[in-house]
Amino acid sequence: MIAMPGVLPQRIVEKVMDLTAPVEGALLVGGQALNFWAERYSENAPELSDYAPFVSKDIDFFGTGTVAAKIAERLGGRVQYPKANDHTPNAAVVHATIEGHELEIDILSNVIGPPADKLLKQMVIMDFPMRSGGDETAIPLAVMHPLHCLQSRAANVITLGRNYDVAKRQLNAAPIVLREYISEALGDGSDPNRTRVATSVLKSLDAYLQTDIVGRRLHMRMKNNPLGVIRAFEGDPRLDERYRENQLKRMITDISARQARDRNQMAAVAMGQGIPR
Repeated sequence: MIAMPGVLPQRIVEKVMDLTAPVEGALLVGGQALNFWAERYSENAPELSDYAPFVSKDIDFFGTGTVAAKIAERLGGRVQYPKANDHTPNAAVVHATIEGHELEIDILSNVIGPPADKLLKQMVIMDFPMRSGGDETAIPLAVMHPLHCLQSRAANVITLGRNYDVAKRQLNAAPIVLREYISEALGDGSDPNRTRVATSVLKSLDAYLQTDIVGRRLHMRMKNNPLGVIRAFEGDPRLDERYRENQLKRMITDISARQARDRNQMAAVAMGQGIPR
């Protein structure tokens, strides 16, 4: 993990992940999911360090009340279920103490941003590195897909209005993580199955940036325009030239035109209302 003041120590995060990894139906989401991907790609994308830290003391999982009960049992904690009149996305909150650190782990029944039906279908099982014990080992862990990380971080800032520093850092790091994930999926470009994974993500990103109400506004709310993810593969020889010349070029042209129109519309509204641009 990227060590920073004010976040959970690495050994505590690792212990939580080690204990919760066997719980079926538990999916790591939120800042800890983004931090996992950022740590994985930090060597290939050193610019990620510009946006660290990506997490607070929160650890969030997508899951059900049953998942919460199993996590609480494994952590030696207790479960707090929402009351009937509580308006919360939580299925439950797990309270536990590990090595003197009091934890509140949100078990979310809904993650704002990504399509609900795709969260579990498109989750990624990855090796979570365990480093604090000396010899590095790894455990298999279900982690939110990098595209869903971008969508959830975008919804946090734009839909929920969470404009605090860590939320904006997470949002600006998310396109870098997504770019590196697509590149990793491609490998050397020789495996058609891996290529299909990469091009499927590019297609989904294209649709998100063109048709989603939040995705369309992203370029005006962040430093790292997610269109740059698609542009990064415009000349990549690992992708078939015909794909690059047809699909990718079309994506870039269409998204660029839409973003220009949206910027012009915003400027016109600002001028009409006497708002300085």
